[in-house]
Amino acid sequence: MGRLAAGQRVQLLPGQAPIVVDALRALFEALWARATPLRYPPGAVQVLRLASQGLCDETISRVLNLSVRTVRTRSAEAMSELGVQSRFQAGVEATRRGWL
Repeated sequence: MGRLAAGQRVQLLPGQAPIVVDALRALFEALWARATPLRYPPGAVQVLRLASQGLCDETISRVLNLSVRTVRTRSAEAMSELGVQSRFQAGVEATRRGWL
């Protein structure tokens, strides 16, 4: 099979190669179901990274030059975005999603 010239498009009409189309659709749906958004709350990664090293909120606030309240807010925002209930779960899920 030759290469397409610039601007040429391959068009599958309804009924053409239904097995291929069905397989690609199934693959897309499976990948889409597992996909996670790349967005995360501002500052969340820094807070989660330090928390995952075992630092307490007070130490994180000093390292990042933030108030303790801001650190706790960012941590809570990250936990909400990740859909978890604990800081440990946040670290695990953030790592799974590639945030850390």
